[in-house]
Amino acid sequence: MEEALKIDHEIGVDYWIKAIEKEMKNNRITFEFLDADKHVPPGYKYICCYMNFEIRMNFTRKAHFVDSSHMTDPPTFMTYSSVVSHNSVQIGLLIAALTYF
Repeated sequence: MEEALKIDHEIGVDYWIKAIEKEMKNNRITFEFLDADKHVPPGYKYICCYMNFEIRMNFTRKAHFVDSSHMTDPPTFMTYSSVVSHNSVQIGLLIAALTYF
């Protein structure tokens, strides 16, 4: 994050600062930020977070505040995702096309 802010400062713009502020405005309600001298309350778990930066094709800047999800235990209902094969989609579209006409 320091590098992105340094680039803004050297060029004399505030693109990354605005991107960070926008991302943190959206995420502030999700996280409880603690000072370094505070302890994690019971029932909560300390996780590391970091900021990913992206420059989009239209040259807008986007910051992503993400957590290190490997430190949390995922709920059992979210561990598996269903996968649809390419052939299944083609057969479904074929059936839909045949019943339409």
